[in-house]
Amino acid sequence: MRVGVLTTSYPRDRDDWAGHFVRGFARWLHASGHEVRVLCAAEGGRRRTEEEGIEVVRVPGRGLFYRGGAPEALGRVAAWAAAGPFVAELGWHAARLARGVDAVVSHWLLPCGVLGCLVARHRPHLAIAHSGDVHLLERLGEPALRGAVRLLTASGARVAFASAPLRDRLLRPARDGDRARLIERSAVVSMGIDVEAVRPRRAREHVPGRLIVAFVGRRSPIKGLSVLDRAAAGLAGVELRIAEGHVVGEDKRALLEQADVLAVPSLDLPDGRTEGTPTVVLEGMAAGLAIVASRTGGIPDVVRDGENGCLVEPGDAAGLRTALLRLRDDAGLRARLSERARAEAHRHDWSIVGPRLAALL
Repeated sequence: MRVGVLTTSYPRDRDDWAGHFVRGFARWLHASGHEVRVLCAAEGGRRRTEEEGIEVVRVPGRGLFYRGGAPEALGRVAAWAAAGPFVAELGWHAARLARGVDAVVSHWLLPCGVLGCLVARHRPHLAIAHSGDVHLLERLGEPALRGAVRLLTASGARVAFASAPLRDRLLRPARDGDRARLIERSAVVSMGIDVEAVRPRRAREHVPGRLIVAFVGRRSPIKGLSVLDRAAAGLAGVELRIAEGHVVGEDKRALLEQADVLAVPSLDLPDGRTEGTPTVVLEGMAAGLAIVASRTGGIPDVVRDGENGCLVEPGDAAGLRTALLRLRDDAGLRARLSERARAEAHRHDWSIVGPRLAALL
């Protein structure tokens, strides 16, 4: 089958973290025997390349992507002026792409999910909602949310949501008939990971009374790094290792091998934005780390408090501090959480997630 992938974010090189899960699914499709063509935003000018057997066409992103993401960029008035020409050019290329494929996969409902509905026509179309796209629709108001649901249902698209709360947010203002039809044609599927890429190569050495806590993420308010800083301040034996921005390949493997705990202190922002299901949570699990994370977005879908990780309320530095102290002082608890976290991670390998997404096409 020939599959066209519409996305605003796709890795610019082998080690780029932007849109890595989009590439993960594209790689799985290609490895499964499908011909894959990707249309995405470029940081610079237009170009066409072949990457790992996948054709990638990039159109100028006009500064909207790769610098923190479109939701952040669209907080600037000037960015909205760039959005129109970008969507128009992306749409023109999407129409050309759709004519040469058998199925369409779109990542992020705005603008790619909408464009996919318009260009797929009789072809199967899978629209994947991540988080920032639903937040942007919420910023545009209830008519935008209802319009998106109506378009998805009328076009016959199937929809995959990165988390259950994300689906609830999109459907909240929808009319009953549209809501029922979309629920019937949708599924909650978190994005996959390559378990082998982060599987530890050597046994982790635990030092009594010492806890190495890793944080991997952008310095963005939603990631909650300031909460972690407050929680760990002055804790004897607790060492933070902060990897801001993009950490990939051997650097990521080394960081996760050296740590005991992965902290994911994500926040619910005042404007309503929340996390989807961060893939770094699953990678930390695959690496055998105990997970301490916020109870927000899709994180509770994979981290179950006391079973395979620890959950605290978003912004609760005192609760996060208590969890870190427990993990520092209780090696048995760390070991139990680590073992169960590994088992959870394996359920999210691309070998499992890829077929679940493909079944929606």
